[in-house]
Amino acid sequence: VAGAIIAVLVVTKLFGVWIPIKENIIFVISIVSCVAGTFGDLFESKIKRLAGVKDSGRMMPGHGGFLDRFDSILFAVPFVWLILQFLF
Repeated sequence: VAGAIIAVLVVTKLFGVWIPIKENIIFVISIVSCVAGTFGDLFESKIKRLAGVKDSGRMMPGHGGFLDRFDSILFAVPFVWLILQFLF
């Protein structure tokens, strides 16, 4: 939880300097992406447990497979896109 809070605050402050968007919008986007990414990771882990496999592929052995590297992004990107569509 502390890592997520620190990540959201750092992203908000750093991107608030570089991106010409209000900091409160960047704050909302970073919170949503943090939560969606966590749920993506949990969802993919649950699918692997139900399937009874340790790795989701042989491409990256020992790292959980290919999907374990990108499961957070696969969930976070659609939610961030929706927020951007609603706001802009």
